Amino acid sequence: MSTLISNVLTQLSFALFENKGVFAVLLGSGLSRAAEIPTGWEITLDLIRRVALAQEIAEQPDWAKWYRETTGQEPNYSTLLEELAGSPDERRAILHRYIEPTQEDREEGRKIPTAAHRAIAELVRRALYPGHRNDEFRSAPGERLARDRR
Repeated sequence: MSTLISNVLTQLSFALFENKGVFAVLLGSGLSRAAEIPTGWEITLDLIRRVALAQEIAEQPDWAKWYRETTGQEPNYSTLLEELAGSPDERRAILHRYIEPTQEDREEGRKIPTAAHRAIAELVRRALYPGHRNDEFRSAPGERLARDRR
């Protein structure tokens, strides 16, 4: 490989730029964990707990174990949501409390976008509006992270 293109980041940048729409960003729920948004697994366990408590089941030390013993199945986020809600709007309403910040959450800095969320949003914005440049995003990564932690 020539010394001109020895940087993997440069290669990746060219590949992304020249092949618009070919690449996707795959993220796990852990990305939002830093914003204190529960993971899919945490939501699953809480939904199991809430349903069981509504049926007057005593509090359990391990809701996943209780669910397995009661149903004979592994807890599953999608299956549980489908059983609880018949439509996408109903599922969205159930998930809203886990994802959307309350005023108290905002005041305490919970469930608000992290630096990673903003960076991904900026990448998407740049992909949709490539001619627009944002000087803030072009600042040094260390400066951006320090500012975002404030």
